Amino acid sequence: MEAQAVELGKMGVKELKELLKDAGVSFAGATEKEDLVRLLTKARAQAKANDVKFVASRQWQRVPDGVALPPGLEVKFDMDRGCNYARIPPEKKK
Repeated sequence: MEAQAVELGKMGVKELKELLKDAGVSFAGATEKEDLVRLLTKARAQAKANDVKFVASRQWQRVPDGVALPPGLEVKFDMDRGCNYARIPPEKKK
């Protein structure tokens, strides 16, 4: 994360504002270049965190690498593809 902030710090203010605008982040009130870097670093971290969520369903779904699964799911490993799949277990018939 710190390396990303260093790289962003090398950019110009106009570039940073354009990236924030493209990301849909308001930079109103940001008076210093460091504020823009902080806002963009935070926005990118949040976007990355949102990309790796798993929403369980009753259908088998591939589990993205590094995602923690909630308890109670059925999980299987696909030997051919080398990845995990998970789903909400079917309801037991009485």
